[in-house]
Amino acid sequence: MVRAARAGDLDAQYQCAIIDFHHDAAPSDFEQGKQWLAESANNGWAPSEFLLFQLYYNGYPPVPGCPNYPVDKTEGLKWLHRAADHGFLQAQSVLAIMLIQGIDMEQNTSEAAKLLSNAAQRGYAQAQNDLGFAILHGDLGINDTVQAAMWLELAKSNWPDSRTVRRVDVNLSNALAQLTPEQQQEVAQRVKDFQPLPLPNLDPLVKDWDKNPNYQMEDGQQWH
Repeated sequence: MVRAARAGDLDAQYQCAIIDFHHDAAPSDFEQGKQWLAESANNGWAPSEFLLFQLYYNGYPPVPGCPNYPVDKTEGLKWLHRAADHGFLQAQSVLAIMLIQGIDMEQNTSEAAKLLSNAAQRGYAQAQNDLGFAILHGDLGINDTVQAAMWLELAKSNWPDSRTVRRVDVNLSNALAQLTPEQQQEVAQRVKDFQPLPLPNLDPLVKDWDKNPNYQMEDGQQWH
């Protein structure tokens, strides 16, 4: 893992950060973890960028027992935008809601619609729920209850946690109650025909990473 991280594997750098954060939260490990996380994010690894958003925006510790990151919403939002730009679906969904509500940024419903649509079309359940809810309540200027119900139905079928699916059920029930039987059948057909777009390719490997001499080194010893 460390060899790959030193050679420029961005996911390995991210994983090394998480491992260091969990090493009894010792100060030296925490600082090393921060360095790995920053390096991975600075090189464009979207999961690292999104984690830095959460840490800076909320002032969270990376794991319990570690020091908190300083609250810096400007820094946090920078990393949120970068993670969304690099195709991280959770970042796109979170940023879209902030754009709809104008939280710490100028309201921009057209950009929010693009972000939610992109993540929803790739099968991300949270974005499907948020997109359906936003359409249903007129937050995006789209008047299409059938479309709203379709996204909510897809969100229900894709929702990863049965303990929290109730809010999706409520949204879906509200949408279906506004539709005729024929429109409900159209929703069912659209759900049946839905084919998610491919997930974004988050490639952690820098070109020729395995030729980097750092790959040959771990803990000061030559790898044979």
